[in-house]
Amino acid sequence: MLSSLTQISTGSKMDTFVSDLRSKLSDHSRILTPANPDFAAASERWSDIDRKTPAVIVQPAGEEDIVVIVKAAHAAKIPFVPATGGHSPWSTIENGIIIDLSRFKDVRVDTDQQLVTVKGGVLMKELQIALSESNQFTTVANGNTVGAIPYMIGGGISSYTPLIGYACENIHSARVVVASGDVVVASPTENSDLLWPIRGAGQFFGLVTELVLHTHDHRLMGPNGIRQLGTILFPTERASEVCGVLKDVVSRNDHASAGHFMAMNDP
Repeated sequence: MLSSLTQISTGSKMDTFVSDLRSKLSDHSRILTPANPDFAAASERWSDIDRKTPAVIVQPAGEEDIVVIVKAAHAAKIPFVPATGGHSPWSTIENGIIIDLSRFKDVRVDTDQQLVTVKGGVLMKELQIALSESNQFTTVANGNTVGAIPYMIGGGISSYTPLIGYACENIHSARVVVASGDVVVASPTENSDLLWPIRGAGQFFGLVTELVLHTHDHRLMGPNGIRQLGTILFPTERASEVCGVLKDVVSRNDHASAGHFMAMNDP
């Protein structure tokens, strides 16, 4: 009986929260409950491993909406997580709120300053296309559907790392919604103590709505800015041999090179 009463109380609390929140968000934002036909698609992830079922998915249309959501959830004591590409273990939650950033995204490249501004739910493919069109690059993941901001603030190893470092090392500044709902700018000259943990452990210090990243001329990769990337599979008994060859390839100084080694189970 206690369990049933708890579920009724929790459900009523969430219903009240959703009703109040709808009146505060912008017209282009969305709130999805399990009764909504788009809820299942919105809760899909790259993998079902450790997948949890949220009570509500909120899709803000801008930073102002995110502030409203964070303040409302904090006041109601309802847990929440942000989500972009659905790869991170920190982007799923049981019976809480997923703040789905897919409706809030933008990429702006400043070639003169060699910076790129990434907002909200931008995916890796979207970032790479924008940079390529401007003959720029930065440290990026190899997966098209990885969320750009979560990848950057989580560290971000890449095939570009030997050239320009980890993704987090290329973070110039960030806009962060902290627990109070305030928007804080973290940069080398403003709240620099927050910028340091954002570069590698950012998911634990607030909801990052925007990153400004350092970019680099594509010619740094070699003639015409062209690189080759491929995946080669070998049986596990050849692991020692593969590592030996890979070590020689990535340690050469006559060209920029990098390699990832992964041991994987059968699907």
